[in-house]
Amino acid sequence: MQAVILHIDTEKGFRGGQQQALYLHHELLRNGCKSYFATPRNSLLLAKLHANNAISYTFRGELDILSGYKLSRQVKKLGVNILHAHSAHALAIAHWIQLFAPHCKIVGARRVDFPIRGKLSRIKYSRADRIVCISHEIEKVMLACGVDTSKLRVIHSGVDLSRFENCLADYSYLPVELRDCTVVGTVAALVGHKDYPTLLEAAEICLRANPKLVFVALGDGPDAKDIHALAANEPLKSRFLFMGYQKNVGSFMKTFRIFTIASKKEGLGTAIIDAMGLGLPIVATNAGGIPELIRHEHSGLLVEKKAPQKLAAAIIELVNNPARAERLGATALEEAPKFSMQKMVDSNAALYSELLNG
Repeated sequence: MQAVILHIDTEKGFRGGQQQALYLHHELLRNGCKSYFATPRNSLLLAKLHANNAISYTFRGELDILSGYKLSRQVKKLGVNILHAHSAHALAIAHWIQLFAPHCKIVGARRVDFPIRGKLSRIKYSRADRIVCISHEIEKVMLACGVDTSKLRVIHSGVDLSRFENCLADYSYLPVELRDCTVVGTVAALVGHKDYPTLLEAAEICLRANPKLVFVALGDGPDAKDIHALAANEPLKSRFLFMGYQKNVGSFMKTFRIFTIASKKEGLGTAIIDAMGLGLPIVATNAGGIPELIRHEHSGLLVEKKAPQKLAAAIIELVNNPARAERLGATALEEAPKFSMQKMVDSNAALYSELLNG
């Protein structure tokens, strides 16, 4: 039986999970599969779908049985047999759809390494036909929360390793007096689990040791005001630059000489894969699925979570030892294809076939 997939998302914003779902949908269409995408009318994702089999709906919360019923009518009309829910809220909508279209199989995606909280959430995940965990660390969390091991599949996130090929480094965002500095960059939403306080403390240690550095952060989020306030004084005020959400990420990342991330929770970390694909030396924490991407002292340096002194020491080590930094970056580049977009797409397609055909 051929898979006909309806991807479901509920988020208004556009972050790593939405990018993964978009990659999957577009590549399935390019490979001749029947793939559709349901997303809220007010979402950033809707515009990025470019009307490619896009279905817009009004999301009113997890108890929105009306949207489930309306989408089930579309499902029956289109011959959909797989519902792929790309967030926890989307998984609730998938169950409402299945109530009216019981022939559909449900695939849920779990992208965060937080435990499942609440009885209803446990029911959502336990009643799905399969749960895609983007790292083995998430798989462990799901098992600890009581999800049956037979329902879990680990499929690492993947990125388009060619998407930055034609990007040129653009230093124009840097003040003129900082353009001869070594750029240490991160790409991370301004949210709690990315642990900007630790990164900022590490950056201050580095800047006091070496004033020829500048730190750059790409990303936005609900904690932006509080995080910016932590960098209100020197040396961070003038040498830790928050650039917000950027469409041309590649042009910024090509100015980076070191990539760093200080997460205390991390499902996997597609920004790290992007950095690997650019051959950047990487300093990261050992949070969540990050050690599945980076092997310490082989393709990057890993330090403990919430340890700003150790994070700073690792960054300074690579700044002071460019030959070592270059070796780590070269190895990261060699290993990046393990986490390609095509591998992610092929693995999901195989999962759909397994569900429908055994």
